[in-house]
Amino acid sequence: MAPQIITSGAGSLIFFLLVLVLSAFFLWIGTKLAGIRHASMGKALIVAVVSMVVLAVLNAVLSVVRFFGGILGFFLGIFVTVFIIKVVFNTSWSKALLAWVLYIVAVILAFAVAGVLGLALYF
Repeated sequence: MAPQIITSGAGSLIFFLLVLVLSAFFLWIGTKLAGIRHASMGKALIVAVVSMVVLAVLNAVLSVVRFFGGILGFFLGIFVTVFIIKVVFNTSWSKALLAWVLYIVAVILAFAVAGVLGLALYF
């Protein structure tokens, strides 16, 4: 097997794990700031993993719907993610929504950091 393929796979795995851990970390901070009781890093990690899987499936299913599939998927994705946060942390809709907003900020930051670190590995 070519070394480039192996390092590419390892790099992708590292990128995925970094995004997952940073997302969970910022979600955990978001839940603390939102005043959600019994918030833990473990629960945040569960939300991050479950929401990534559910959103990937939702995206795959709705990608076949013409015209409104993307818009419908976007709003359903928000609802599903907030619902997952609500259920896992056993909290109200408003606190779950606030934690979700901070989670989105975390995902954007995680991708930015991982992208910068990934580029830094090649130089």
